[in-house]
Amino acid sequence: AARRTPAAEAAAAAELHWGRANAHAAHLMQSQIRSLGGLWLKFAHYISERSAAPPPISEQLATLVHAPQPQPISAVVTALTTQMNAEAFSCLSSLSEAPLSVASVSQVHMAWMHGGE
Repeated sequence: AARRTPAAEAAAAAELHWGRANAHAAHLMQSQIRSLGGLWLKFAHYISERSAAPPPISEQLATLVHAPQPQPISAVVTALTTQMNAEAFSCLSSLSEAPLSVASVSQVHMAWMHGGE
């Protein structure tokens, strides 16, 4: 077998080092972004689709594409009452507890007005 040159050995060692560093960074990023949620999940999705990102990072961040968790209905009601005026909010007779859809920066609920609409 041919002996590798010192330059080839250094390149192989650097590749191994960067592979380990990227894998470690990917794990840390994935964990932190999952806990932060929201716009950070959008960031993870964006980075995971870029060819410039090292494969360990893009692969870990790709696992977050379907990670959004629904907010509890109490948080939804709080958001609605603080962002809508009282008159508009009082038009609602009920709100579905379970969301129809959940995304990284939003979720959708059914709401009914007093007239049944």
